[in-house]
Amino acid sequence: MRTHWNETTRYRSGINRPGARNQVAGSAVLPIVLAILVSCAQIGCQSDGPGEAPGNEATQPNLILISIDTLRPDHLGCYGYERPTSATIDSLAQRGVVFDHAFAQASWTLPSHMSMFTSMYPHTHQVEDQGASLAEGIATAAEALSESGYSTDGFVSWIFLSSRFGFDRGFDRYDEIVPGRKIVDGRPKPFYPDVTTLVDSVLVNFVDAQPTPGTESPFYLFLHIFDPHIDYDPPLEYAQIFDPSLESTERGSFQFLQNYIAGRTAEVPQLPDGALEQIRALYDGEIRHVDDQLSRLFGRLRAQGLLENTIVMLTSDHGEEFMEHGSIEGHQWTLYDEVLHVPLIICFPDGRGAGTRFDPIVQTIDVAPTLLDLAGIPSPETFEGRSLRPILDGKPDLERATTFSQIKRYNQKWALRSREHKLIFTADTEARFAGPIHPGFELYELAVDPTEQDNRFAEGNATADSLKLQLQGWILEKGTDVAGDSPEMTEEEIERLRSVGYIN
Repeated sequence: MRTHWNETTRYRSGINRPGARNQVAGSAVLPIVLAILVSCAQIGCQSDGPGEAPGNEATQPNLILISIDTLRPDHLGCYGYERPTSATIDSLAQRGVVFDHAFAQASWTLPSHMSMFTSMYPHTHQVEDQGASLAEGIATAAEALSESGYSTDGFVSWIFLSSRFGFDRGFDRYDEIVPGRKIVDGRPKPFYPDVTTLVDSVLVNFVDAQPTPGTESPFYLFLHIFDPHIDYDPPLEYAQIFDPSLESTERGSFQFLQNYIAGRTAEVPQLPDGALEQIRALYDGEIRHVDDQLSRLFGRLRAQGLLENTIVMLTSDHGEEFMEHGSIEGHQWTLYDEVLHVPLIICFPDGRGAGTRFDPIVQTIDVAPTLLDLAGIPSPETFEGRSLRPILDGKPDLERATTFSQIKRYNQKWALRSREHKLIFTADTEARFAGPIHPGFELYELAVDPTEQDNRFAEGNATADSLKLQLQGWILEKGTDVAGDSPEMTEEEIERLRSVGYIN
């Protein structure tokens, strides 16, 4: 069991108690043309069958957005994984719609979630590391929903989604459920979150605090679950589902794994025999633990009638690397598909489109405008993503041909990905750790090289030159200086970040 948690709750002005809700004042009655997400036997939504038009609702839909940190789609059953990691998520996908080619705009938690909240690329919102916060005047999805009469609640489990960076904007209640250090066998173990504690808080402070039926405004609930991130430290019984020989979670700790992170060492040593399989088992155990807790949460939401008019969206901020490019972790260091490809599932309360899979390339900056569109709310002019509703309605989106991503932390990289090609550019910067920086371009032909192993970039190649111009134009077009003040951190918070290798 993980213990020693601290919880910080922030309320907007005028909200002075848990469970308080703003009433909708003069909001228009909006027909719900599109019904998305969820329902499975475990989650309990009813389906009218695929393709059937949803009923004309008299109220705006409730919205739930769940971001599971560091979640690779290819470790979920609904994306083809053979191990039993994700029964609840798979049921959600079965009753909802699945996007097979969703990509994050950054490969680590802070800038990726800020892009998700603001529908802006990282070098537009400028919150690219822990030294910046969101500038005033940049709109978020929660603000737009709140201004349209929604009650807004957020529950997050890691420091990089804290209010100091601006993530709490627009939320009536924003619970920062941050972990403390636990003592095991007389030794301190790293700060680390636990989904069980987060779900407990949601049940007490959100589900049980709902107002009397018929008097409530529509709600927006955001959950951030950090557990699959390093350290891979699930309850041992969950890891043993995938490797019964495991006797501890030690090989999932940052202390063990840091030697195999390419950016941190000049040369990555070979993992001990069997270690990679154990690491994967620990990671899968984290996912299975999260999935079981989501089942518990959905069960309570269903019992309270809170899923009857609710759209659920599930995604992630980035993936993870397990030696595909010679390293453990990978996220925050690279822009290969294993760290950018993320799940995206949307499920309607009436089951419309159940089991449908969509093939177009989409981005996580499309999440916010999609939520607003489904609620009948126009997107702020600052949003750079686009609503997925046309795709959901079966309309072709011929413009949606590429996705852009970037990181600016331990190194600086930009990437452009189409269905056929991936172009990555690494800037010539000074290395912050022992691992070398390899500046220049990389080009991968994804049809024949889907794992991005054979760099085919060459000056004068027509494809390379075309993609290079497109990437350079995007970098120049989007750059701006809008970052807010540098947030302050306590010594304990600095130690939390140090415990998982975010700072030295």
